[in-house]
Amino acid sequence: MAQLSELLWVERRLAFDVLPEVIESVHDDALCALFQQHLAETKTHVERVESGFRELGMEPSSAFSPGFNGLIEQHDTQTKKIVEPKLADQWHARAGIAVEHFELALYTGVEGLDANREDEAKALEELESWIS
Repeated sequence: MAQLSELLWVERRLAFDVLPEVIESVHDDALCALFQQHLAETKTHVERVESGFRELGMEPSSAFSPGFNGLIEQHDTQTKKIVEPKLADQWHARAGIAVEHFELALYTGVEGLDANREDEAKALEELESWIS
């Protein structure tokens, strides 16, 4: 249950804090569109994870994720240091890739949420192709 609670915390933080802030700061239209698409998918993931709790007869609860929080702190610290828009966008994309890997790791082993895992893998591929 701890993994599911951590996953919910991550998805909620992405949907309601992190992705909206990143979308506002991205300069490239194509990258912005990728993050907007991911935001919409992430909101759906929040609903799916919450539904997973209910299917287990539990109220959805989230638990702080130190690993994810570290990724976000690193992103925020480095973002403040980058003034060139193209470099900032590349940093946002690379940070997005790190977050996708983290999410995929959390989804591994959480039964019934395989569709979310597939969405994360697709988002990872899109971010990686944007950098290439």
